[in-house]
Amino acid sequence: MPLKSNLLLTDPQGFTVSDGQTLMLPANELTPVSTAVQHAASLTAHLVITPHRQMQEGWIMAIADADREHLNLAIAQDKRDLIIQIRTPATGEHATPALIVQNVITDDRPHAIAVTYQRGVLQVAIDGHLRPETLEVTPALAFFSQLLPFKANHVLGRYVWIPMVYTLLYTGLVFVPTGLAIALWVRPSWSGMQRAMTALGGAIVATLMYAGLVVFAGGPWLQVTIILLQITVTCIAWAFFSRLLSSPSAPH
Repeated sequence: MPLKSNLLLTDPQGFTVSDGQTLMLPANELTPVSTAVQHAASLTAHLVITPHRQMQEGWIMAIADADREHLNLAIAQDKRDLIIQIRTPATGEHATPALIVQNVITDDRPHAIAVTYQRGVLQVAIDGHLRPETLEVTPALAFFSQLLPFKANHVLGRYVWIPMVYTLLYTGLVFVPTGLAIALWVRPSWSGMQRAMTALGGAIVATLMYAGLVVFAGGPWLQVTIILLQITVTCIAWAFFSRLLSSPSAPH
């Protein structure tokens, strides 16, 4: 039995979906919600679920088009795990990769779920406790999620080490050319200390400019370890290209 769609927008106590019921929202009623989310660049969703079975799969909540192929926000049960998907310019129309929260549904008790998305970070709290699993929509994740086909994103999203691989590859793509540019700029006639300090300064400036662009575009604040990785890759690339350019066989 369908529920009245205006309950979602007007009832401060929320709404209850019982077994066999479905909440259907016309597209025109979703417009105020999507507009508010776009302006705020953040989202918080609260719900309480009581699964009938642990070993089942299916949607818990979804905001999507009629065929459910293009998701805006979706929370699903995959046996004991929760699958949370959110559509952004980076995750695309299929909202992949997803945030996978493991071993949530381990009993038949009600569970309070709070999903938050802000500045490119998707998090979830279960029964008042923030889970360690997070999905950071970083430039690296955005680049590879758009580069790879949908099925590849769906499969790779299950591996927790994939974002680290994306970060390493993306850092190489961006900051190895930065090291080359610094090597071309630094004069061979300078002393070794001058060249090293100039390269280090250039690496720091380039990294901070990049971090500022990410934050300005609404992305997450970069972790210190990521900034240090970018500086290190830039300096290693500078040292490599400097040695290559200064070798006797290098073109002049």
